[in-house]
Amino acid sequence: MRQSLERRQFLQAIGVQLLAGCGVIATNHPQPSTTLTLSAAASLQTLLQTLHPLFQTQFPHLKLSFNFGSSGALQRQIEQGAQVDLFLSAASSHMDALERQNLIAVGTRRSLFQNRIVLVTAQHIDGVKSFQDLLGDRIETVAIGHPNSVPVGTYAQETLESLNLYQALKPKLIYGKDARQVLTYVTTGNVDAALVYGSDVMQSHAVKKIAVAQESWHSPIVYPGGAIANSPNLNAAITFLDFLQSKPAQQQIAAQGFQTLETLEQRSQTSSQPIKPTKAD
Repeated sequence: MRQSLERRQFLQAIGVQLLAGCGVIATNHPQPSTTLTLSAAASLQTLLQTLHPLFQTQFPHLKLSFNFGSSGALQRQIEQGAQVDLFLSAASSHMDALERQNLIAVGTRRSLFQNRIVLVTAQHIDGVKSFQDLLGDRIETVAIGHPNSVPVGTYAQETLESLNLYQALKPKLIYGKDARQVLTYVTTGNVDAALVYGSDVMQSHAVKKIAVAQESWHSPIVYPGGAIANSPNLNAAITFLDFLQSKPAQQQIAAQGFQTLETLEQRSQTSSQPIKPTKAD
């Protein structure tokens, strides 16, 4: 009888240990993988691909799927029901339009970083030193984005209008479908000059940097991000937005030629009014 009791106690102890072990296994079970779909401005392609490994290291259960294009085209896709979790735009106007339609989750929109407009020429072009030189005989073609749908084109048009150059340059203008196409036109020598983002210039050694547009010549080039209202991965989208504002990500953003969140905050403290394009003398 005593041996039988001891045997039962031994078996019960083994059972408790097995159950405890099962509990540990369940607790340490990896989180299920989630794929986050990002629609992002074409000018962010190199930056996001650079940040991707850093994000995966911190959040291995979150996978990223990118959809790059002009901000206007991406806006229309979202309006038409594209399955997207997060939108990163190169202009506030496209985010504003989606917010008016309640397509951006309330409270998720934030300004992420800023950019500049830069005049560049193809390597074979000489004698160009300013925006005004675009009127000269050395320049036959100038690439900009489509002003109605491509933010880099809108900023380029505003810049040229501020300098009283836009109408005179119209016969020379070649329009690109997004920021990357504009850059490709000039790096391949298919156009003589282009107005591109400062971040694009840092990523290409195949062009000559001529001049940087003053910020008063165009609307603020602020990149907003926001989660899509009907996203099934809302928490994951917010996690990525938080990641973009983290110190390690901001360091990479600055290294890619963008102006960081800290710069945006400093500017908002010095001026509460939006920058309006002004006519140059």
